[in-house]
Amino acid sequence: MSPAPNLNNESMYSVVARQMTSSEPKLSVVVAARNDTYGGNFLERLQLFISTLIAQCNKYNLDCELIIVEWNPPRKQPELARGLEFPENLKSCRIRIIQVPSAIHKGFSYAEKLPLHEMRAKNVGIRRAKGQFVLATNADILFSDELIQFLASSKLNPSKMYRVSRYDVSAKVPIGASVQSRIKFCERHVFRILTRNRDIIKGRRTRFTLRLPATLYFFIVDASTRWTVLLESRRKRGKIFAKEIRMKAGIATTKIKPHLSRYLLPPYPLLHTNACGDFTLMSRANWFLLRGYPELDLYPLNIDSLLLHMAYNLGVSEQELRDPMRIYHMYQNRIEQESITISTTFAERVPFLTFRQVEEWAAKMYHGRRPMIFNDENWGLALEPLSETKR
Repeated sequence: MSPAPNLNNESMYSVVARQMTSSEPKLSVVVAARNDTYGGNFLERLQLFISTLIAQCNKYNLDCELIIVEWNPPRKQPELARGLEFPENLKSCRIRIIQVPSAIHKGFSYAEKLPLHEMRAKNVGIRRAKGQFVLATNADILFSDELIQFLASSKLNPSKMYRVSRYDVSAKVPIGASVQSRIKFCERHVFRILTRNRDIIKGRRTRFTLRLPATLYFFIVDASTRWTVLLESRRKRGKIFAKEIRMKAGIATTKIKPHLSRYLLPPYPLLHTNACGDFTLMSRANWFLLRGYPELDLYPLNIDSLLLHMAYNLGVSEQELRDPMRIYHMYQNRIEQESITISTTFAERVPFLTFRQVEEWAAKMYHGRRPMIFNDENWGLALEPLSETKR
């Protein structure tokens, strides 16, 4: 792990700032992709993402470059540059497809089980981005018009990291319809909303998902046993969690009582980490200071949350963009797809970053008042001469 950058000295921040010129785009949008069947009809959803974004950039004059990092392209499928259709009138948006060949992919751990190293792939695009700001997102996302209007405005602040709530919709967005019709379709077919602290599921009670450190949970249980009832839910998983808290409460009480003042507040900031991999926007300079996402040889779970805490402890404050600024996630198999993905990870024995570990690192950074930097200076395959197709 590399030392944190020193912002008081000549740093990468000033180097990146000097490299920027007025001819460079205002925003770089970075996604990772490969022409496979991930989630079902992935190529169609990627096509919807591209065509909708380009049309919105043209409509609202958003000076933008779209960087698609094609990681480990499958042999039996056409490359993305040939499998996708690109509008002739790009106007405000440029497209760059950067390809990471299979030979490089095979050099990483779990190459056979993880055909796409998502965070490494996004880092490839972030490292080569030319925009003043960089948005890391996913290829099955659509943006509301209000969000694009905000991105096109002069309101973006380089000292902020921007987050937004995700609206899950049916993947059956009409590809032949106008952009306005696609967005209207998304508005009418929302079945779940992922906000800062809540997962709001249509047809069910709102599930409040505020995450507090385990030590604070123990304190609550010790203060009054009636709180255990509030921790329980009708779901078996929720009951097991509450039971574990009751079992541990007696042991934890003796350790916590002498230090109650330390746990009156969480030992790290409660950021909007819910679905943050779908929308994380910062200045290019701050992405470079953090050296992108931690390039850990793990399943890409919770790494995006870790990045938010790194940015916060770099001094980048969080700003949540409010509705009607939102993103739509085209969900192929609705809620079941997430549980399938997680269970597959366990079945294949691919390790992942637990949220408990993220909590520990977040607390360490917060109390140390500096971010942890995981990558070396060659992050984002900086030394690799990767092929690039421009549109």
